[in-house]
Amino acid sequence: MPKNPDERIDTLERTLWRYKILSICLLVLVLVTQRVRIVGWIDKMENWMSGVSKVKS
Repeated sequence: MPKNPDERIDTLERTLWRYKILSICLLVLVLVTQRVRIVGWIDKMENWMSGVSKVKS
């Protein structure tokens, strides 16, 4: 266990860095595994927006 404040701050910074890296990796993993659903959702929104623009014009 760190004893002085500088060591504690260093430990907290390393822990925070690990959590940042883990959260980025988790986000990338979710995007890769769910890419078919994400692309399908984007296509549906694109079709909906083109339908809205046709109705307006």
